[in-house]
Amino acid sequence: MPNSIGAGMNLDWFWRGWYLENLELDQAIASVKNSRRENFTDIEIVNLGAMVMPVELLIEFEDGSEVEESLPVRIWHYTNRWSVSVDTSGKPIKRVRLDPTRRLPDSVRTNNAWEPVVPTEGEADKEKSTAEADK
Repeated sequence: MPNSIGAGMNLDWFWRGWYLENLELDQAIASVKNSRRENFTDIEIVNLGAMVMPVELLIEFEDGSEVEESLPVRIWHYTNRWSVSVDTSGKPIKRVRLDPTRRLPDSVRTNNAWEPVVPTEGEADKEKSTAEADK
């Protein structure tokens, strides 16, 4: 199929996913963790469905600022798991969202967001007493 004519790139992934096959899109955030590099955070994304699409990420910080990251569809050509390092400038992350504008037909949106787990008061006290007992 001469799908690159006029587009300047190979669009087989698009035609296959949208028209030729009945494929499901399910991108998910697998993990968010501090990077080995100072002031960076590693965000791991997985493609759980058979359809491939570009990735749009929105990283929201506690101070209200945001960073958008766009990853091309070619990241899925050889793997279904991808990690991107994001410069956080040392700011704590409030939330990470995939497809924040909801333009993609993601079949499971519940795995498209990540927020840090904040321990409840009881859990924080338990962790503190466990740490003290380990001394």
